[in-house]
Amino acid sequence: MATTKLQHKILLIIGSMLLAIMLVEFSLRLGGLIFKTSQEITNRTDLKTRAAYRILCLGESMVALGGQDAFPRQLERILNDKMPEIHFKVINKGIPSTTTTQIIANLPHYLKQYDPHIVVAMMGINDGASFVPIQEDMANPLKRFGNHLRLYKFYKLLKAHIAAQLDALTVRNVKRRINKTKDIIENNPSANNYRKMASLYRVLLEWDAEKEMLQKALAINPRDYEANAYLGMNHRRRGDYQEAIEALKDAIRFAPNDTDIKMQSYAMLVECLTLMEQYDQARDIQMKAINDIPNYVRGWGVLGDLFVQEGKCELAKPLYMKQLEINPTDTLSYIKLTFCLKKEDKYETAEKLLTQAITFNPKSGPLNAELGSLLMETGKYKKAEKILKKCLTLPESSYEGADINIHALLYDTYRAQGNDKKAQEIKEILETQNNEYNLETYKNYQTLQKELAQRNIYLFAVQYPLRSVQRLKTMINGYGQVFIVDNEKSFKEAMAHEPYDTYFIDRFAGDFGHCTPKGNRLIAENIADSILDHIPITQKKPDSGPVK
Repeated sequence: MATTKLQHKILLIIGSMLLAIMLVEFSLRLGGLIFKTSQEITNRTDLKTRAAYRILCLGESMVALGGQDAFPRQLERILNDKMPEIHFKVINKGIPSTTTTQIIANLPHYLKQYDPHIVVAMMGINDGASFVPIQEDMANPLKRFGNHLRLYKFYKLLKAHIAAQLDALTVRNVKRRINKTKDIIENNPSANNYRKMASLYRVLLEWDAEKEMLQKALAINPRDYEANAYLGMNHRRRGDYQEAIEALKDAIRFAPNDTDIKMQSYAMLVECLTLMEQYDQARDIQMKAINDIPNYVRGWGVLGDLFVQEGKCELAKPLYMKQLEINPTDTLSYIKLTFCLKKEDKYETAEKLLTQAITFNPKSGPLNAELGSLLMETGKYKKAEKILKKCLTLPESSYEGADINIHALLYDTYRAQGNDKKAQEIKEILETQNNEYNLETYKNYQTLQKELAQRNIYLFAVQYPLRSVQRLKTMINGYGQVFIVDNEKSFKEAMAHEPYDTYFIDRFAGDFGHCTPKGNRLIAENIADSILDHIPITQKKPDSGPVK
């Protein structure tokens, strides 16, 4: 009898403990739900009560370039036209040539500076090629099967893990060097030592610390041209172009003519002036650079680029031709000159030009891809197929780090020829690529989502024109309020009626390139429609938030 009572007591205690645990778990879940709901209510209330909508656009040259016709500028105009009673402010923080890692390094600074309601991100194209050129026989089902083996997937994960460990080791080594350099500076606080310290912080992407070290170097020696140049580059990485311009001008003033630093400072200064839409001054500075530095091998080509960005191809064309007289192997000038020739409907001349260019550099991925796409545009699909197959055999290094999607071009070529079997084989390869992602891009999209979710900021993740959203979807996993903007369908529909160069000024990614004003307009319209579909907007007077 006593044993039975003891068992009852034990069961009663266990039951009470389980009930208590269940109540605590329920309370925590309910608390989390209430907190999450409260966050969303606060977020929506903030949007309803503050009528100045701040939209921060992040990305690289696809976001940055275009001046008044860049898609962030057009997005602002579209939103204000559609809802004139609301004041929308769109901040363009696109930085040419930047990576997602650099974008995320800037994120805390931007969030504090602009306090956005919405972040629009189009990024990842500069993180490196996300596909490895596949030989034609990869269409073989047996080899495709190998790509799906668990062992192969394990190998890819192991490779990524080893790369991450090597990066971590590099960081630890750099931090050790920083500690040693600090000791040196305490004993000898020279401009040179502060510059060395700045370079170590630059490796770690600790740009505030880098800036501080460079400013200390310049306090000791204001004529230190290297410190001025790196300070200008630091400002440029943050999108603080006016500050960058001042530092770069000092670097040019004090640097000897025969240094790479002076050439780089000129190039960066011209870019910053262009992004500030000071085109006349940018051209004047570029002419000064050409005169100051006789071995500035890309000088005339850069001057041509300035005219192309203004839509003045007739002025750019002779400059590219002059550039090619100086340097017959300049890939970019051939591609830009091709664009200008197509604007004049001189497709045969453009084809001869690219064919000649390939004789100088037969293994150039961008040149071969440009010729293949040109042949497609002129209906020479069989010749295009031959060139594009050659592109698939070229080493990854021949693409100079660009993510040029040859398979997308080849797929369109087979479809145009009515070769459904080959088109289907390439389609399967494309679908496999769409289910993969660049590890750096994935990691940084995760960070972006988490940071914005903590601050109740909406994220609109924008896929590049003509690219499938599938790859982007693999990087979005539900942190916060995230919406995906598809630019594939609208661009394909538009290009079914108008030629490629109506929407793009080049083909740096193979299947797409930097946009014309009309191409940027299409991107802006897609983003605006998505924002108005998903964000609660009320008719309020604008507030005076921290817009800069």
